[in-house]
Amino acid sequence: MNNSLDLENKKINDLQFALRKLNRVNDTVNGIQIHLGKKMKYEVYVKVLEVLELEKMPYYMQYKDDFFVLMMPKPKNKPKLMTIVCGSGFLAGDVDQEYFLEQERKAKLEQIIALFKKNWILFAGYLGLAILNILVLVKFNKKQNYNQKDYI
Repeated sequence: MNNSLDLENKKINDLQFALRKLNRVNDTVNGIQIHLGKKMKYEVYVKVLEVLELEKMPYYMQYKDDFFVLMMPKPKNKPKLMTIVCGSGFLAGDVDQEYFLEQERKAKLEQIIALFKKNWILFAGYLGLAILNILVLVKFNKKQNYNQKDYI
């Protein structure tokens, strides 16, 4: 691409179709190289970035005067294996999950208690400051007349 946007419009459309095909087929072996010439206008560069974003190409890289567009393989969904305890008639995964959730809840509670024991003086100080502020505000507001006329 070495001209203005008007002259490069056909190449950009071809690029968009090639990117769409690459994305649809998920071709992880082949890629697309886009060469940007020295006399290319900035609007062509912006249009190439717009096409890459429009076609939702996740992996592209600019190196000097070239863009390299690649596809990564999509992760395969592995089936979840379930353990069956013989003779019990239920799935062991549910029981294990409840056990591990209970252990996690206990660990969080112990962590919160340890934090409180470690920093109890800070919590007590914040509580004391809050109570002191409330008392001072109440005392201050009792002395205010709020623009009431004293001479009546």
